[in-house]
Amino acid sequence: MLASLLLGGCSAVRIGYNQAPTLAWWWLDGYMDFDAEQAPKVKEALNQWFAWHRTTQLPDYANLLAAAQVQVLQPATPQQVCRWADDLRVRLATAFAQGVPMAADLLPGLKAEQLVHLERRYRKSNRDFEEDYLQQDRDERQKAAVRRTIDRAEMLYGHLDERQRQLIAAGVAASPFDPAACQIVTSDGYPVVPGLTIPNDASSLAINAAGEVYAYFSDRIEPELLGQLTLAGFANEKGLEAMGSNLFLETVASGAPQVSTPGTTGLGILRQGYLEESSVDPVREVTELIKAQRGYELNAKVITAADQMLAATTQVR
Repeated sequence: MLASLLLGGCSAVRIGYNQAPTLAWWWLDGYMDFDAEQAPKVKEALNQWFAWHRTTQLPDYANLLAAAQVQVLQPATPQQVCRWADDLRVRLATAFAQGVPMAADLLPGLKAEQLVHLERRYRKSNRDFEEDYLQQDRDERQKAAVRRTIDRAEMLYGHLDERQRQLIAAGVAASPFDPAACQIVTSDGYPVVPGLTIPNDASSLAINAAGEVYAYFSDRIEPELLGQLTLAGFANEKGLEAMGSNLFLETVASGAPQVSTPGTTGLGILRQGYLEESSVDPVREVTELIKAQRGYELNAKVITAADQMLAATTQVR
């Protein structure tokens, strides 16, 4: 029976992927309402993209899933979750980059009424999101989140008993995620620690060198202090374990983090709106490269001369 279910699931995935260009067309057309002249070009672009995806990406996905089959049987670690997130992000970026030139060829042909149609569809999507996620009462939002989580879990695992539903409800209640709250996050979407919530009526934010976060409002003169950003230092920074995407994990070699406010001893300060420069000195690195190249050439000449001398010695009679 289990084999039948697995085969049926694989067949469903295969059928869905084979029909993906048609399904993608229906989805795009629902947002853009393409005319008779645009439709063939869009369908051809979708066919080209999926042909590329099938040829170049599916083998990689198969290897990824094969590795997942082994890893899901073991207890998950934070490092594994981060690596999986990075792997998926890279693959999504690759797929998106392949579609950008195709979209760039099609977008100039859009008409004004199609942009209006697109705006209406997005307004409808926003209203649907508000109805599903942004109930006015926090308790109602939590109840809706529990219902969504249970529905999705039952799609994968079948019917859940009361104890399992209670575990899900407890997990949702303990989660810091609140779709109605505007939280400060990193460029990758991770919430800062400690978490800081932005008021919905705030017009702008400011972060000073000491890490204090202020919110400005259109109807007030004085800003409101939202909280404090902190920095962490380590006795041995080289002992941290790199996890990708500028994330590092504490290890025994790095020591425990020393958390304090920016500007204190051993910690830097914060600069809002600044782009960090590279820590590499290009002139010095090029100079070192030239020195290494000259050293290699000199060693090569020494070896050549020694080889010639050895050859001459062996020829002496």
